[in-house]
Formats: sequence, structure tokens, C-alpha cells
Amino acid sequence: INKSTITSITGIDKLTNLKEFLIFESKIKTIPKSIKKLSLLELLWISDSKIKIIPKEIGNLKNLKKLILYHNLIKEIPVELGNLKNLTELDINSNNINQIPSEIGRLKALESLNVSYNNLIVLPTELSRLEKIKFLYIQYNDELISPPKHINSTEAILSYLKDLEEEINVWSSKLVIVGEGQVGKSCLVDSLEGKDFVNGKATTHALNLSQFKFPHPKLENIMTLNVWDFGGQDIYHATHQFYLTNHSLFLLVWNARAGYESGKIYKWLETITALAPDSPIFIVATNSNARGADLPKGDISNQYPDKITFFEVDNEKRIGIEGLKEAIRLKAAELKYMGIGRPKSWINSSSEIKKNSKYHITKAELKTIFQNNGVSLESYESLAGYLHDLGEILYYPDEDELSDTIIIKPEWVSKQIAKILDSDELGQNEGFLDKKHLQELWRDISANMHDKLITLMEKFDLSYKTKDDKEISLIVEKLKYEENKEYNNLWNQFKSKNQIDFKYQLDTIPAGIPTWFIARTHRFSIKIHWRFGVLLIDSNKKNMGLLITSPERKEIWLRVKGEIPYYFFAQLRDTLELTFNRFEGLKRPAFVPCPGHNGVPCSHFFELTQLEKRLSLETPRQFIECPEALEDVNVMKLIFGLSFAPTNEILVEKIGHEIEKIIKKENKSQTDELIKFTQLEFVKSYQKAQEIADITCPNIFTLKEIKRDIPGIDFTNNYKLQLYCQMPGCNHSIGDPYDISLPKKWISSIAPYYNKMLKVLKYTLPLAIPGAKSILEESEFDYQEENISAAQEYGKIISENQISEITDYSIDMPIRQIRTLLNSIDPKNEWAGLRRIVSPEGHILWLCKEHYAEYKI
Repeated sequence: INKSTITSITGIDKLTNLKEFLIFESKIKTIPKSIKKLSLLELLWISDSKIKIIPKEIGNLKNLKKLILYHNLIKEIPVELGNLKNLTELDINSNNINQIPSEIGRLKALESLNVSYNNLIVLPTELSRLEKIKFLYIQYNDELISPPKHINSTEAILSYLKDLEEEINVWSSKLVIVGEGQVGKSCLVDSLEGKDFVNGKATTHALNLSQFKFPHPKLENIMTLNVWDFGGQDIYHATHQFYLTNHSLFLLVWNARAGYESGKIYKWLETITALAPDSPIFIVATNSNARGADLPKGDISNQYPDKITFFEVDNEKRIGIEGLKEAIRLKAAELKYMGIGRPKSWINSSSEIKKNSKYHITKAELKTIFQNNGVSLESYESLAGYLHDLGEILYYPDEDELSDTIIIKPEWVSKQIAKILDSDELGQNEGFLDKKHLQELWRDISANMHDKLITLMEKFDLSYKTKDDKEISLIVEKLKYEENKEYNNLWNQFKSKNQIDFKYQLDTIPAGIPTWFIARTHRFSIKIHWRFGVLLIDSNKKNMGLLITSPERKEIWLRVKGEIPYYFFAQLRDTLELTFNRFEGLKRPAFVPCPGHNGVPCSHFFELTQLEKRLSLETPRQFIECPEALEDVNVMKLIFGLSFAPTNEILVEKIGHEIEKIIKKENKSQTDELIKFTQLEFVKSYQKAQEIADITCPNIFTLKEIKRDIPGIDFTNNYKLQLYCQMPGCNHSIGDPYDISLPKKWISSIAPYYNKMLKVLKYTLPLAIPGAKSILEESEFDYQEENISAAQEYGKIISENQISEITDYSIDMPIRQIRTLLNSIDPKNEWAGLRRIVSPEGHILWLCKEHYAEYKI
């Protein structure tokens, strides 16, 4: 039953011979208890409906193999589901479930469990006992705390849960102390520790670490707060971002004598909220006199409801200190991760690392620590990643220069970076750091660590090596505030008829914006940059980009112009979005200026979300009315400078027509830009799936039937599967094709994805690499399309009569299918030598050796 208006299921108990029951997109709210009488039922599929409760009677269906209940309103899984001994697939994604009963661990036949897009907090350790489980999907449970969020592959999840069977409750969290310089942060730490007041205490450089211990207010446990006391100088703020983690307790300190304006209270509140939106904040006034600290508490409380608590202290006289300590103790007990259960072996490993007196160790030494503390081999990478996320270590296994060096004292790195940021000579040299000066600043560090620390700074987007001399780095936080006067002339002299403009309206401009963007886009640099802006040009010198930040208006403008600027614009926009994403709570709506009408400028700005919403409809709306001129404006022209939408399947054909027009004009550079953009957008559309460790894999390929029969719906033939390098603008076949035999249900389930991919290849591949070897001649693309059309027709038959052969329609599904297939035909995952890389723009690409090397220069 598909797209039915029925609201209830009646008389089902009479269908005792029923084996499959399927309903899609209905208004059904309940599954009748009488379903228990369908003893022969093997498939129960009710999706995209209004189901709120799974009746416990389903546990009586001993022959049930697949239970598919995604996109409903279910809040609870009955424990009786643990009785379904023959169940191989359970899909309850996209519901409101907050707990999985431990009884699910009894499903010995279960191969696939999908609980993504729910409200789960903790997974039961019993899931590690699922003997046949191959796929465990837990993504997009925003409140999930166990396992930690970075653990997302099936093997890693199961290994973690197995380690968790010997559990310790961790009674520790983080206390972060921030504020401007010279406001008394370090003196406040001393006062809270009971130390004597020291007048004229030295300024903190980078950060200081310490610990507070408190008894839990309700339980017999001792809580530990790891105190991170940050230096207040502006130059350090960009490095703070890497340690200001969410769900910590923040103390924002200001000097009452100097006034709240000098303490930049609002700026700090904006920064904390952008980085750690779910963290409580104590605003602490030091040097408070008898009249109290003058602060607009009402306005602050209104802007940040249920988040702020105000305190006044005097460090020298110890006024207010005991009250603050008690408030910290009570609030610490409420922190999200206080008391969370973690594997005993993990916590013991963490403790041993903290006791180590070294600043850094090798990967072998780290593994020895894990091994000595009983961490399972399968959990090594997960634990290292977990400690990295906590800020306890710095671990970059995919970075060649850093893969064998694990920093176990991150504060030591911050202090070394602070030496560079404090350098007056560097400021006079406009941020350029040569090797001689570096050796002076780091003279107490072994020479072999210099390159590693510079690589770390590049990883943090604090610096980059210059093109002219790799011995020299540019430290972006030392760029001048005064704008480079040359940019305006160069921008105006770069003539082009096509230009794309975006304006981002931020709620704050935190440290690191836009300097991190400047560092990450350095390969496009023409040395025209300053603290709040940069002028860039693409590798072909055909398109120019300009980014300008206005801290006062909290605006960022991104402009790109050129012959066909959309690929370069996509690169820069994605890089900027990647920078924004470091700030979990940062709001940044984007706007597109109206291009004007008949040569007359227009002051209206279109909100980007409204434009994208129009294009996401099943039948895209390609025009929007300008409310100022009451005239229609082409939406794709606004966003990309195009007159079609290359990422929408309905309009993919128009790509080919546009390319053909450009070819007739013999404009190769325009063709190249269009091809790069089209191939990149296809890859990006499956980015989310590629982020999941279980299913990430090369996903551009072609199939060629070995035997040329008349295409039909009976796909049981043998094929050659050819993988492709995914370099935008240069997709090309690589390695020898795999000989495979595919069942018809696989072809039909992959049909929509393959159809879209094939069209992109058809219009771009022969033009992008006309001389490259390909498993398919151009004429064979048409034959492939005939095949896939037949597959789609077969897919329609399945959707009407045999839906049990398809398991999932989510956007992840085709990548899962491809990964499963590639695992079966290439168990070692060599995949023709393709290597996975995350580009500076954040794109996940599978590249050949040569193109991979281009990103490693």
C-alpha cells in the first residue's frame, strides 16, 4: 500500500498466510496487537507514517526477518523484540527513540541495525554480542554521549562497547577561564585554590593548566575539574579555539574597576556561544568594591537566557571566593559528561599518558600504553581519536609529517606557538617567518621538532609555507590590520562579465575568521592580503576571488568573477563554510544581492535559504520575484551565474546542452570550468555518506556488460566494473576493471544513483580527458543508459510487488551498496590504488597517485 489515506489497519488477523506486509507514506498511527497472529510473516514494512508505538506482540512473530519502521513517531522499542531470533534487519531510523533495550543484543541473526536520526544518549553494551552484525548505523543522534561521536564505524562501535563491559564512571570535566589580559584570571585561579594573593602576578602566555577537586553535592564521589586558564592577549585568541570545547563550564572574568566595556563582555559571550553553545557561563567581576560591579545584567540575561550567572569577587581580600567555589561545585555536577561511563582500559590509558613527563611520544609508545592497560587492538585508533577530541593529545595519523609524533602535552605546543605570536620582529616583517628567526625562537627545542610544529601550525590554519621559498612561513595572525591598497585596483582591472556575490551576516566575528580561511586558500594567493581580507586567483588565472570582512558590521563578503566563475566560487565558499563549521553555535545566514533590472541597480538582498528551497523542490522553481522591482530573477543565475541547476537530476540534461554551446564557441577554458564544477558537485552530493567510516569508498564507476544482449529487465549477466579517479575536471579510469556478476536486485536498487552518475560522466568525461583510456567508448554510454532505463523499469516493478528486495532509500544507501560490492570483489580494499583525501575545501575525494600528490605539495 503506497501513499494511502487510511488511518488504521483492520482485519489483519485473518491474513494468516501473509508473508509480507508493506505500507508507505500513510496516516496510520498504530499497529494492531492482532498482528501476532501472522505467524508466517517475514517482512513488516511501515515507513513514512504516523506510528507512535511498536506493540510488544510483534515479539511473537518468530519467522520475521525484516522489520522496517523508519520515518515514524516511535519513542520506545519494546523489549519483546529481543525474541525475534530470525530477524536479520531492523531499521528504525528517523524516529524519536532515546533508548535501545539491552534485549536487542539477543538477536543472534541480526545483520543490519539502523538507529540513526533518533534521540539516543547511550548504546547498551549488549549490542557487542550481535554475532552476525555487519552494519550498525548510529549517525545523527545529536545527544549521543556513548560511544563518543567520532566513533562511527561498525567495528569501532562494537569494539568500544566490548571494552565498556568493564566500565568506570569518569567524574571529571573542564573549567575554562577566559577574558581580556590583566583582568585577574590567574589570580582568581590562585584564590580558588586557596593560595596567597600575589600582587603584580606575571601575565599568562598561551595557557596554564591546573585542577580543582570537589566532593559531589549528592553522591559520594570526588569531581575533578581540569582548569584551562587562557592568556587574554588578542593575539592568542585564534589558538584558544582548539581547546574551548562544548559542555564545559566557562568563567568569563573582567575587571570591575576598568569597566565592563574594557572587558569586552559581549564579544566574549558571542565567542563562547559560537564555540560552545551548550556550556554554562559564570561572569566573574574581579576588584569589585562595596557598590558592586556595574554591568547591564538584565540585557545580558535576556540575550542569553538560562545560561549566565553573575559573581563579584576580590582576589586580594578573598571576598566572594567561597560563594563562587560552591557555585562551581554545584554546576560541575550538572555538566553533561560528569560521571559518564567509559571503558576502564581507556581511562587507565589516559591517566598513564598524563603522568608521562615527555611532551611528545611515538605512535609505538602510545600503542604500548594502550596494550599495557588492556585496550583491545581494534580500539587503538578510536581511543587515540577520543583523546584528541578531548584535547588531551594531538594526533594526526593521516598527516605524513605528524603520523608518528603524538603530542601528549598540548599546552606545550600552545606555549611554543605563543613564542612566535609574541615576536615583535615577526610583526615588523608583516607575518613572514624565516628559518633563522624560527631557530632563535625555538632554540630550546630539538631541530627535528621544528618542522613538525610548523606542520601543526599549518594544520591549525595559523600559517602556511610561501610559494617562493618553502623555508619561509607566513603567520596569518600577524598580518596587518590595515587593508592592502592594491586589492581595489587589481579587482577593478580584472574585467569579466560574470560575477557571483554572497554576503554572510554573522552574529559575531570570532578570532580565526577570516585568517584561517586565508591560510587554507594560500595556494590561490597573489600576496594581496591583510587581517580582514584577501585577493585570490585560480590556478588558470581565469577567475579572481575577493573576501572582505567587516568586524563592525559583522559581515563577510565573498565575491568571485571570471569567464565561468562557479567552480572557483564553489571552492572558496566551501572553504569558508568549513571555517564557519569550527564554531558549533555560529549563526551566519547568507544573502545574495539582486543583480538589478535593465541596467538599474537594486538594493534588495535575497536570503540564500529561500533560493535553495526553490531549487530543492521536485519540480524546481527557477525564478523568484524581486520585491523592489516586482520582476522575476533567475535563481541559478543568482547563486552560480548559470541558467540551470547542475546538481538536480531533472536538469542534468541541460549541462550537456550548455557544454555543447560552449564547445561550438571553441572556448576550452569555459568548458573546463563547467566540467570541474559539475564533477565536483556530484561528489559533494554524497559527502555525508563518505564521512561514515563503514561505507566510505570510491563511488564513481562504470559497468560494461561482457555479453551484448538486447537490454531487458533480467540482469543476471557478467560485467566489467571500472573505477575512476575523482579529481574534479579530470575524472579518469584507473587500473584494470573488475570482472563481476551482479544480481538484478543490486542493479535495480542502485539505478537512481547510477543514472545520475552516468549522465554526469557522459557529458564531462570525453571532454575532460579525450586521450585517456576508458572502459567505455562514448557510444557505449548510450548503451549503458538503455541498460539503466531497463533497471529503473524493473525497480518500478519491485516497488509495487517485491519491495522486500530493497532495504533503504536514504542518500547513504547507494554508497553502502557500492562499498559492500567493492569489499566482496576486493577484500584488501586496494581499489586500483585510489586513495582517500580530504581537500582543503573539505571535499572527500578518491584520487589516483598523481592527483593525490597534487594535494600534498
